[in-house]
Amino acid sequence: MYNYRIRELFFLITFNLLFNHLIYPQSNDWYTLFPNPTPFFSAGALSISGDKDVYVGTNYGLLYSWDGGVNWTNNGGGNISAVIITNNKDLFCSQNGFPGIYYYKPSISDWVQVQGSNTINNILCFQQAISGEIYIGTRANGVYKSVDGGFSWLSVNTGLPQNLNVNTIFINSSGKVYVGSDKGLYYSNDNGNTWFETALVNKIQALVIDKNDFIYVVSDAGNYFKSTDKGQTWSTFNLWNSAVGNCILANGSDIYVGTNFKGVDYYLSVTSSWDEVNSGFFENYPVVTSLAMNSKGYLYALTNDNVYKSSSSIFNNYTINVYSYPPEAGNITGGGTYSWGQKLTFTATPNIGYEFLMWTENTPGNVGIGNNPYKINVTANRIFYANYKHKAVSVEGNESIPTKYLLYQNYPNPFNPTTTISYSIPKSGLITIKVYDVLGREIETLVNENKPIGNYSVQFNANKLISGVYFYRMESGSYIESKKFVIIK
Repeated sequence: MYNYRIRELFFLITFNLLFNHLIYPQSNDWYTLFPNPTPFFSAGALSISGDKDVYVGTNYGLLYSWDGGVNWTNNGGGNISAVIITNNKDLFCSQNGFPGIYYYKPSISDWVQVQGSNTINNILCFQQAISGEIYIGTRANGVYKSVDGGFSWLSVNTGLPQNLNVNTIFINSSGKVYVGSDKGLYYSNDNGNTWFETALVNKIQALVIDKNDFIYVVSDAGNYFKSTDKGQTWSTFNLWNSAVGNCILANGSDIYVGTNFKGVDYYLSVTSSWDEVNSGFFENYPVVTSLAMNSKGYLYALTNDNVYKSSSSIFNNYTINVYSYPPEAGNITGGGTYSWGQKLTFTATPNIGYEFLMWTENTPGNVGIGNNPYKINVTANRIFYANYKHKAVSVEGNESIPTKYLLYQNYPNPFNPTTTISYSIPKSGLITIKVYDVLGREIETLVNENKPIGNYSVQFNANKLISGVYFYRMESGSYIESKKFVIIK
């Protein structure tokens, strides 16, 4: 149990030095809790208590965060295979390569083997019922149960095949216990004292039960099954990306599946369809071995080399802010209320005299994120702008004759090296547009000619200028207006 102590100490120092700074890209579905990926995380060893206590198993001990994943410490314990924080806040784990169940004793800041558990080998999973019973699934030894909070254990395998590999356990709201194994799905109505087989005999990797008591099963080789009658009959379903699943989680009627090399897929009950929710992972499509949710609705995803947290709570709905720029240039349709992982579609329609340029995020005139066909799919809680520009047309071809002078903000802004300045004139006359530096010195004349009524654009090339703030000024008769732009090189 203690052969890893030197390496655990080194691992603790490493985490304190390297992993106390997080990356929060709010435009993504996920953000990492460990900026430097580390290939030491144990498959499936993830447990959460309340909204802040997070436990993650590694090859070199159990990592614990008391603040939702911002700071971490190593509680030791060697090569962790499974972990659970119980309803009583007691912490138990199992080790790869060592028999027994271990309890973390805060008074000595170390692990103690639970008395009598040294005959229990190859523990694969823990699960606790609302009523307090704790179950463990093992490789080749079936199911064990504790009725005293984890401090004594009894084999409960009546009705189960011999040498059963129990990969997953789930208990529904009425206390019915289901175990997923290499020989199919079994259930117990009497707290594990006797077991019965269901009609599903496929190998089961993971299972979950939603609020409607519908059972969702992740089988091997990318097969998925669903039962709406408590396991009597089964139908198949497919994920968005045909991935092989490892783990599954339910929130109400919404389902989340961690997959092999395809990240996370989810079923959103309001749309009755599957999709993926993967932006923010270091890898485009990582291997997700475990999913968990805290009491505030934030999801945690464990991969082979990292731990991720959802950028917003799946309990909350948000209003997506989508704007036209300039405001009078177009209209936005579509969308609705956004929840984490959902995709909403917005459509930009330019008004007469304008044409659509591109979508940008957070600020107008920034780097474009899409321009065809005037639509954008929203995948996170962000602010978007539909950017437009004037159509430069003569009076004869003008569908919208200007009624007043207008000098528009250049687009893009900031820029390097070119930008476009649009303007409108309500009557014929001499038009001048000039560029100045912050000291008021004239840099360049862009327009100096008589023009008829209409909407126009002129391009400015700042290739010879240094980075900084500049101004452009339009004059026509008594009309004078200036605006600011920024060159970034």
